[in-house]
Amino acid sequence: MGYPAQVALLWNVSDHLAVRPEINWSRSSLESTTTTTLPPLLGAIPIPPTTTTTTSGGWQVGIGLSGLLYLSKGDALRTYVSPRFGYSRTSSTTDLGIYYPMLILVALSR
Repeated sequence: MGYPAQVALLWNVSDHLAVRPEINWSRSSLESTTTTTLPPLLGAIPIPPTTTTTTSGGWQVGIGLSGLLYLSKGDALRTYVSPRFGYSRTSSTTDLGIYYPMLILVALSR
């Protein structure tokens, strides 16, 4: 991916405390096609291949809040601990498309 999956700000409340709210997100998609070939029916009637296409997709969105508690401060270095609370919402879908050749449907209806 060529973009950040999270955006956050850092707000220094005091010399010993900072707050970092954040928003994160992601999206995914996948498509897969499978072809199945069966042997001829009764050894003589050819059966066309069956094709199955599966499409899946989803997204995720979340928010979070971290509190940075600074422990010490050196020249350009600060050590801290950071408790964090986060919430995330996810949704996904899957579609399964199967193509049955007409020859099989005619053979099964007799």
